[in-house]
Amino acid sequence: MKLIKFGISGFRGFSSDKLSTIDVNDLTTLIGKNDAGKSSVLDAMDVFFNGISNLDNDDFHIDSDGARAESIELQATFSSNEFIVKLETVDTNLSKEGLLSKDGNLVITQKITKPTKSAVKTSITAFLPDEPDLADLYTLTNAKLKEKLEYIKEQYNITNWESVTKRTNSLMRQAIISYFMENSTHEKKNILVDTGKGGGKDIWNKLGTQLPLFQLFKTDRSNDDGDSEIQYPLKAVTKETLKGALSGQLDEITKKVRLEAEKQAKLTLTKLNEMDPELAKQLIPKFETPKWENVFKFSLDTDKIPLNKRGSGTRRLILLNFFRAQADKTIQERNATDVIYAFEEPETAQHADHQRMLMQSFLEISNKDGRQVIITTHNPELAGMPDSNSIRQIKRNHNYTSEIENTPNLADVGRDLGVLPNVPGLPGRLKLVIFVEGPNDVRFIHLLLMKYCPEIFKNNDTVLIPFGGGSLKYWVNLELLKPLHPAEFYIFDNDAAGKSYENRVKRSGVSSQNIHLWDLGPIEFYFPYNFYNRAVRSSNQSKEKNKNDQSEELVELSPKEFHNANYDADIKPLKNILWSAFERKSTKLIPLIKQDEILNCELESLAKSILKAYDC
Repeated sequence: MKLIKFGISGFRGFSSDKLSTIDVNDLTTLIGKNDAGKSSVLDAMDVFFNGISNLDNDDFHIDSDGARAESIELQATFSSNEFIVKLETVDTNLSKEGLLSKDGNLVITQKITKPTKSAVKTSITAFLPDEPDLADLYTLTNAKLKEKLEYIKEQYNITNWESVTKRTNSLMRQAIISYFMENSTHEKKNILVDTGKGGGKDIWNKLGTQLPLFQLFKTDRSNDDGDSEIQYPLKAVTKETLKGALSGQLDEITKKVRLEAEKQAKLTLTKLNEMDPELAKQLIPKFETPKWENVFKFSLDTDKIPLNKRGSGTRRLILLNFFRAQADKTIQERNATDVIYAFEEPETAQHADHQRMLMQSFLEISNKDGRQVIITTHNPELAGMPDSNSIRQIKRNHNYTSEIENTPNLADVGRDLGVLPNVPGLPGRLKLVIFVEGPNDVRFIHLLLMKYCPEIFKNNDTVLIPFGGGSLKYWVNLELLKPLHPAEFYIFDNDAAGKSYENRVKRSGVSSQNIHLWDLGPIEFYFPYNFYNRAVRSSNQSKEKNKNDQSEELVELSPKEFHNANYDADIKPLKNILWSAFERKSTKLIPLIKQDEILNCELESLAKSILKAYDC
């Protein structure tokens, strides 16, 4: 089950006049200025999925006239290949129950009038036959549902319901709904499913446990001495480990120790009473239940600085991944198949390298089945890494209410984040823009083209810009360059991502003649064999020296095998070494490439295509 939309009304900055809806992707990036409402979106989701424990009266929207909203409305829309829910003992298709919207999605709405559990009313948007009394099917008890079935059977002279199992509410409902689906029009109806003793509450009790698990990691944690998770995140690991079954065992130990201690204390006081009755009266046995997380010590040792003395960024990074591990554990315990990770400003206290690492991790998580990631960020680097289609902008309008832009103007987003175009100054008319995948590609391909087609750079009217997987910077640059009407040329890796980029630019109208996919695969295949050979030896020597490195040594391929290498097994482990060698020995690169017939042939062909684009 996948969350595709989430609506908010009457919650904090979101007005009760309308339902503000955010589109949710596998990876969704929320950007906006401080106090725009980014955190409110995540907190509203947390209330919907995890209950109202963190909700209070101050969360109800106050409009410009000072009037407080009468209710908060939260609405989640889910898509799925199949909506199968186990009701009673039967696997039930929600479509047959009539509990899906006209679009075939599951839409669940919570209306909250007070921050109390009893004031939360949950309904499902159904697309039911236009019959006046069908909506009450979900609130009827088994006995009442039987009566309804018999009444409809006689009223409409239905002869094929003898086989309907009357012990199972869902089967009786489906028989009724199926009949009217074929014989009447349909309309939208809101079915209340969390009140009363009828089938509706049974549906919600089952369905509620099968929604995606929502896990929110917030950054606004206190950094004082009392916050043990920040001061020493591994205390949280110990504390969590002692929950569940272990907690019961420890309670039993505590009880036994307490009984023995009190027994011994009473014997002591009895003896003391024989010698000093007044003192014995003043003494009262007192037993303090131990905090087991302080009894057991657990640490991750480092060879230099103790972890609890490391910087706040390091501790927060560990805490963030502790949170991820706990989410995975909860998934297993609940037997959940879907999970939504929400991270509020994950860049907080992190070095730029860790920020990029985190975003790459989020991208990988969101690519897994049943996993979605939502982040808020002020960091242009973090916001610029995902596909621009994942960006949602949260704004405050002139009435100081929050608004959601699902397809924001990316130039506006760039200004919000402080993203500046990375196009160098051009004294004359811009003639050609070559888009490549990343910053490393810019340096590598620029060096190649300076040798294979140097004429495109003579007039300073050609620039190389990293495409970045459709990143925000790419679109900002493209918007800036459009008025100059340059020719466009694209160079991508010949892998799944590269082919996806190729399809994307083709759909935008770019000719296939102006797109080049490397024949061999990712760009690391275009390092000459000499660079590869030295990288393998350097890697294997490093493994020999590092006793903690248990990975196998790399097999050194022959020059012929090198061009047909397995990228993940043979080339990717050398990626850092190869690019480090490029920094030091770039002047030796071109002569060695020109000696390689396969590489040289492709680069000459690429140069001709680029020259053709440049001259058009």
